Amino acid sequence: MAQPQPRPRGIDHVGMSVDDIDAATEFLRKAFDAKVCYDTQARDMPPRQGPETERQLGMPPGSRITRQRLVQIGTGPSIELFETSGADHGRAALLTDYGLNHLALYVDDIGASARRLAEAGAHMLSDVHGNSPHEQTPGNGSVYGRAPWGTLIELQTYPGGIDYPADSETARWTPPPVHADEDRQDASANRGLTGHDAQGDASRLVDQGGELVVPEIVQVDCGLSEEHAVQIIRTAQLLYTFWNTGRQSYLDKALSPSFRDNMLPPGRPQGPQGPRAGSSALRDAMPDLTLDLHAIYITGNVFTARVTYRGHFTGTYNGVQGRGQAVTFDALDVEQLGDDGKITQEWHVEDNLGFLQQAGLATIAQG
Repeated sequence: MAQPQPRPRGIDHVGMSVDDIDAATEFLRKAFDAKVCYDTQARDMPPRQGPETERQLGMPPGSRITRQRLVQIGTGPSIELFETSGADHGRAALLTDYGLNHLALYVDDIGASARRLAEAGAHMLSDVHGNSPHEQTPGNGSVYGRAPWGTLIELQTYPGGIDYPADSETARWTPPPVHADEDRQDASANRGLTGHDAQGDASRLVDQGGELVVPEIVQVDCGLSEEHAVQIIRTAQLLYTFWNTGRQSYLDKALSPSFRDNMLPPGRPQGPQGPRAGSSALRDAMPDLTLDLHAIYITGNVFTARVTYRGHFTGTYNGVQGRGQAVTFDALDVEQLGDDGKITQEWHVEDNLGFLQQAGLATIAQG
């Protein structure tokens, strides 16, 4: 049997050469609240140079690294800054140059963020404009500026989410919201789900953009990487946003084509069409159906969710016309995900009797 090929976890950091590492750090602090992780080449250390260094790092002959520093902006990959000498630095890359050509940061208030970037010393190339196709959702925006040393920096926002095409293979990574109480976190905040997440609280990883359902509580196995946790939380949000809105596009992004319901209700089709049929039946009975996602508990590739559904029986159910009765019922779901981050199997229990009683469709005989 063939051995599986090794796969990267994700992008760890990006490198960027600057003319003055201290000035660049100060610019990133003013513009983006950047924090220094550590210096790998301090001012009082001998420069990294010589034939072996040139060979290992692909540097031109006679060049040397005089300063080297790792900084962090919010969540996501770190930025490694280099200050070098002994070589022709040339100009910073343009968008038309081959290779890496710009640094993009997700922001929540793009207007205020653009003003802050300019005040820090960047040259802004234009006013805020619309994003590219699939990103042109409500509230979206983009704007580019140049750092003092020439690097092209983009600010981007798409609070309305992404309009994924039908042939999309996976969801893109979007930095989770950064809450004010996280300012107290030190370097441990970027070492996976540790430090203040020691008990598994991963609420900071939830995407609160657009109309996505936001869970009240998120608990994650502390052995899970942050990237993996973000992917599973995102899938859970897509699933329950489908149940909250009835919009099939969310379900299509959450379920694998091979999805299987292991507790299939009588009369419901197997596969991805099953939840579609279930949602349609509920909305025929309760057109105003919504839900509360109380909690998500994640272990490995499995999450368990506690949910409460609410609505009014103003439609029809099994041929019975409702009279506007208020209905509330709970559900417990267990969802297993595949390697692509989509749900492959499901186990679920709902308070169906409670639903039928409140809707006046069932009574319990008194002994």
